[in-house]
Amino acid sequence: MKKYTVPFLSLLLVVSLLILVEGFERFVESPTFSKDVVEAESAIIHDEIDAVSLAKELVSSEAPFLLDVRQPQEYQIDHIEGATLIPLGELSVRLNELPKDKVIVVYCRSGNRSARAAALLRENGFDKIENLIGGMRVWNATQPCDASKRAC
Repeated sequence: MKKYTVPFLSLLLVVSLLILVEGFERFVESPTFSKDVVEAESAIIHDEIDAVSLAKELVSSEAPFLLDVRQPQEYQIDHIEGATLIPLGELSVRLNELPKDKVIVVYCRSGNRSARAAALLRENGFDKIENLIGGMRVWNATQPCDASKRAC
């Protein structure tokens, strides 16, 4: 048997017994269960924006605040014009540098670090957060190439 099979089967057995003892309807319809599910979902869900929509917003009168959460060396190689660099590891101690009254678009290389940054910002009272889908990888693929700024 594989290492993870025993814990999985144990968990499955416990859940099955709980449902049998408590009754499926009572378990699922429990106000506590429903509230916990909603809170868990809201904690991980955040707004996203695609590269094409972001490009349009950047030229509008209500341009968002751009937050790059990559490392300085990544930022030096390439970044979205007008972005502010605050590496993910420093974000929690530099929250005072961010506007609470403006949409903040968070990005990184692929979208993983920026998703964590968006969650951190939400936990700290920022409610106008958008994560750039696919990060710089997708951004660069959708923008005209400028060989003076990056490799094409």
